[in-house]
Parts: sequence; structure tokens; C-alpha cells
Amino acid sequence: MNVLLTSCGLETETIEQAFLKMLNKNPENAKAIFIPTAANNPDAIEVLPACLNDLLKCDVFLYSFPL
Repeated sequence: MNVLLTSCGLETETIEQAFLKMLNKNPENAKAIFIPTAANNPDAIEVLPACLNDLLKCDVFLYSFPL
């Protein structure tokens, strides 16, 4: 199991590529958990959909936990 913690999701191509490299398998065969615990103010909560969409673009099976 690998863990990638970011404060901005997969906002940059560098972070996204690091995430995909960590998978060590095809994204379609991987699982990810999206836990937005750092979103503790209105500005952070506002960008959550963009962070989630960045992860969805990677085509992984996604578990998402609401706030």
C-alpha cells in the first residue's frame, strides 16, 4: 500500500505523475480513497470538487468520504 498526502489534490502535473507512478499498476486496476480532512475552512472546501475531479481523471476506482 502506498500513501500520497497533498494539500492541493493532484493540482499539478508533477503530483499527478508521482501518484500514477506510485500505483505501480494500471490506474483501472487501482483503488484510491479521497478523504478531505484538511478542508477546514470555506476556501479549502470550495476547491474540493476540483481535487476530486483531478483524481477521477486518473481512472482509479475511488472511495470518497464526505466531510
